[in-house]
Amino acid sequence: MEDPKQREALARVFAEIVRAEPELARLLPRQPRYRYFAYRQHRFCWTTEPMDDGTYRAFEYSPVGPGARSGKARTWKLTRKVKFKSRAAAKRRAGVWHDRMVERYEPDKIVHCAKCHGSIAWGFTRVGNGSVLCNACASDEGVRA
Repeated sequence: MEDPKQREALARVFAEIVRAEPELARLLPRQPRYRYFAYRQHRFCWTTEPMDDGTYRAFEYSPVGPGARSGKARTWKLTRKVKFKSRAAAKRRAGVWHDRMVERYEPDKIVHCAKCHGSIAWGFTRVGNGSVLCNACASDEGVRA
C-alpha cells in the first residue's frame, strides 16, 4: 500500500465509517496531533496530545527518494523518535534537533543565551540591554516577551 492515492482513498473510507458509527472511533487507534519545526525539508516534530500509553513523542522525518536533495521531496522517513512524560520536554527535544541542524548549515543564525550560554534558533527573548535569553532562563528571571 505504497501508493499515496490508495492511502488517501482508504483514509476517506475510514473517515466515512467513523462518521456513520461514532462508537467505532473509540475502538480504532488514532494518531495524535503533532506540530513541527522545518529546516531543509527535515521535520522536527512533537506530539501535542498524549499517545495511547500517556507519553508524548519527539520525532524527526527526513526526506527520501526523488526530490530529497532538490527541495521537492514527496516522501519522508522516520529517522528518530523519543518518548517523554511531558509535552514541553518533547518540544524542547525537537527544538534541540532543529537548532543542531541550523547550527551545522548556518552558524550565523544561531544566538546564544546570555545566562546559560546554550545555542538557540527559536524560543528566545530579547532583553533591554540587547542580550538574548532562552525561554527557560527568561522565565527564571521573570522576564516576559
